Amino acid sequence: GYATVNARLVLSELPIGSTEAEISLWSRNLLNSKAIDNYIDFGSGLGGLITGTYTPPRTYGVTVGTKF
Repeated sequence: GYATVNARLVLSELPIGSTEAEISLWSRNLLNSKAIDNYIDFGSGLGGLITGTYTPPRTYGVTVGTKF
């Protein structure tokens, strides 16, 4: 088996004027693991066709929001 590590760091309730803001840093597949995510063996009926997909690569970003 394998594990995919996701992470999110949030700073919330940041006062901005009369409202509050939130900022978060996040990452999916933080360790950039490469594993087969989906695998299908169609068998000999389709000439031994095997197909599969790998886990998506590491992605990261920043999300900013506010409350009204």
